[in-house]
Amino acid sequence: MLGSEHCVDQEAIQDEYERLGLGSFWSLFLLAGGTSTVALAIYVIQNLCQLERSLITIISDARKFFVHRRKRLSRKVSDVESAESPNAQEIT
Repeated sequence: MLGSEHCVDQEAIQDEYERLGLGSFWSLFLLAGGTSTVALAIYVIQNLCQLERSLITIISDARKFFVHRRKRLSRKVSDVESAESPNAQEIT
């Protein structure tokens, strides 16, 4: 390496090798952008499915609660009506 002292023409080297620029990496940018977009889509879909399951559970629990409350209320009303029925027959 040190033995050779003759100058190398810089223009010949630049013509032989292109300079690196943004255009040189377009495929790398495309690959990185594509994979990150796919990963984001998978993440969003998973979270939407989990949210849907949570909402179904909440709605089901709320429905059970209100059905139970309605049954309790109807039992109380029927108990009140049955307690009032003998009194109504005694008055007439």
